[in-house]
Amino acid sequence: MYGMKYTKEQAIESFWKKTAKVGECIEWQGNKKSDSDYGVVWRDGKSQTAHRWIFIELNGYSPEVVMHTCDNPPCVNPAHLVGSTFIENNKDRARKGRSGKAEVSSMCPQGHDDWGYYKDKGGYLNRQCKSCAKERQRKYNERKRQAKQASEGKSS
Repeated sequence: MYGMKYTKEQAIESFWKKTAKVGECIEWQGNKKSDSDYGVVWRDGKSQTAHRWIFIELNGYSPEVVMHTCDNPPCVNPAHLVGSTFIENNKDRARKGRSGKAEVSSMCPQGHDDWGYYKDKGGYLNRQCKSCAKERQRKYNERKRQAKQASEGKSS
């Protein structure tokens, strides 16, 4: 898991050598993702964000998401990291105004304040208005019922 060179303790010790204390945060000073300030480590033959890797190593489990309570992407301070879900992470981002326009809006285009989250077939988290989704499903079921009645009427 840590390669031929390192034990778990040595890997963690090596990790901390690539950090620096900045205020209350401990910021990753090693490699970073090209499109963000998130730190990146190479473990088990693949790259992983630094904050997620240290969270898993210190807590012994892998949550859906590792959130920063400090909202500082390069921070790897264990006291600032919380295991969470995609849904809670998106709600946290929306509360803090760090999401796209649809995520920040409290109402759907029809005026409902009834948002829900779901994972699509690709595993991506999406948001939809529950009231609008129920109405779409009701209309779909009605069309199917009418089509079935029409086909039964033709076969009689």
